[in-house]
Amino acid sequence: MAAFLADTETDLNATTLYLSLNLHAAAPADDPTASADTPAANALPSGRNLLSSIIQRNNSAYTYTPGQLREQRSNLDARGSWFEVETEYRPESVYFTVNDADQIPSTPNGWPSESFIELSNAQRLLVEYGSVDPQMEGYNFTADASQIFPQDYISSSSSVDLNASGVAEGCFFQEGSYEVSIANNNSWALHHLNDGELDVLSDAGNLTDCGISPILNQTLEEVTASENYRPYLAYVASTMWPWGAGEPRRVSEDDSDDNYRCASLNATTGRWQATDCQEAHYGACRENNEPYRWRISTAQGIYQKVDRGCNSDSEFATPRTALENTYLVNAWREYLEEHPNPNSNTNTQNNGASQSNDELLWLNFNNLDATTCWVLGQNTTCPYISTTVSETRQVVVPTVAAVIVFVCAVLTIFVKCAANRQNTKRRKRRGEDGWDYEGVPS
Repeated sequence: MAAFLADTETDLNATTLYLSLNLHAAAPADDPTASADTPAANALPSGRNLLSSIIQRNNSAYTYTPGQLREQRSNLDARGSWFEVETEYRPESVYFTVNDADQIPSTPNGWPSESFIELSNAQRLLVEYGSVDPQMEGYNFTADASQIFPQDYISSSSSVDLNASGVAEGCFFQEGSYEVSIANNNSWALHHLNDGELDVLSDAGNLTDCGISPILNQTLEEVTASENYRPYLAYVASTMWPWGAGEPRRVSEDDSDDNYRCASLNATTGRWQATDCQEAHYGACRENNEPYRWRISTAQGIYQKVDRGCNSDSEFATPRTALENTYLVNAWREYLEEHPNPNSNTNTQNNGASQSNDELLWLNFNNLDATTCWVLGQNTTCPYISTTVSETRQVVVPTVAAVIVFVCAVLTIFVKCAANRQNTKRRKRRGEDGWDYEGVPS
């Protein structure tokens, strides 16, 4: 694990890993199928054999620990804490409770953002306890408490009822309700898909839309991934909530699709697609910075101007999670039902846009600055390339203009010099002894 973390320690490849440790008691060597006995107290791991010690020996530099979480939660304004780092690393406080006792902001249930852990702290590993056999309850969990998260602290299994229509019970999306309760401090709801599920791919997609992460716990089509990876590829695709199939389309500078650099939400599929930035569409406006409250802009417009249609208590935005996307899809479909022909809206302002497609809704997401680098914000630059490269488009026009002016100036000087040279030659005379002179000889 340490070697993998070291080999992938770049801005592009770095991802946060989640390690769940299941503690099992070993069965007797002479009867492996028998139930395991409870080990004696002196036979349980201790000292350097504790799981926390083993993890920390090779991965301490990469591990984000419960101790760090507690310390940072106690003072969000402390140096190096969540609110005292660069803006792009700060977590959205709308997802957790913030207390301000004695003017010191703290939180009992918040979590840092992934970018804070990876890019600000340079850490990428979270470790928790998964299942623990009853025979292992005597293990010294207290000694590991500062390094390993306890059971059901990072994630918890959700009680879900699946049927042919989707998620019958347990879905976090509730039409008309915008307050999603989070039991205890868990922010990652899971559901394990086991044998006997009706339709694994459909169930995985429905769970994702409900804000629940589906965990595959079975073999697909009776083959392993090494034998046939395609069923597993299809499973992964079914859990990908943002982009539709084949999106975002690939564009190049000389491609006819070069304007397809802005993201829109398709009301039919509920997924995103790359769209011509010059088309006229309504925009997605988040109300009062609340995760699940959305409204549609009062006017249509091209991507760079549609934010003007969001009211003062809302802003042009993009869903951050699958559950937010589900709430936005619902709001957009309701709007279309109430306005069968959105183009007839008297507030529509196409701003010279090329065309309009009723089912598409602008999202504040684009790759205008650099191809394949999608960012939030209409004027945001790509964080993964140098400033020089990201400003190439801005530099090209003035540079070309400067070159043209320079060439014109050189040509002007050259023409004048050539004309003067011709005039000079016409004034020259030759004297009696063969030498050249100018003007009238004295």
